[in-house]
Amino acid sequence: MKTFTFKHRWLAIISILILSGCSKDNSLFPSTENKLEGQWKYEKVRYCKDWAISGENLTEQYENLIIEFNSDNSLKQVDRISGLEKTGIWSLEEDTYYRYQAEGSQAQYRERLNASLIHPVTDELELLNWKNLMVTKRKITCIEEKDGGTYTYKLIKL
Repeated sequence: MKTFTFKHRWLAIISILILSGCSKDNSLFPSTENKLEGQWKYEKVRYCKDWAISGENLTEQYENLIIEFNSDNSLKQVDRISGLEKTGIWSLEEDTYYRYQAEGSQAQYRERLNASLIHPVTDELELLNWKNLMVTKRKITCIEEKDGGTYTYKLIKL
């Protein structure tokens, strides 16, 4: 009959901890959807025209906006000054981009957030297409290509 060595016991303990997890969504590594849920504010926004060397800081234009992602894929954006509240829906999808290296290109995958917001008075539709989406428990970073350039967003969780 074999006895458990110290290594076997340590491996069993680590396995139990990993499999049991301790986050509210019952996984050790929460999904992007779960990390997105909640209210966010824009910390920094930059815009750079295509082929330009430098960009401009647009943070002031976004600093009063709060965006809220809900688990049912609904979305709300509120302007804290005017009280204007846009509502809509959001979804995530895997996005392929190519990372070029000396040996050739290599496909990389990141998530992309697609969302639509409706203006409550004019019914104007606003589309969000955030690429290179990186979400942690407290921070979102992404880019959006529109208006002849690239916007870079950094948001923090409230």
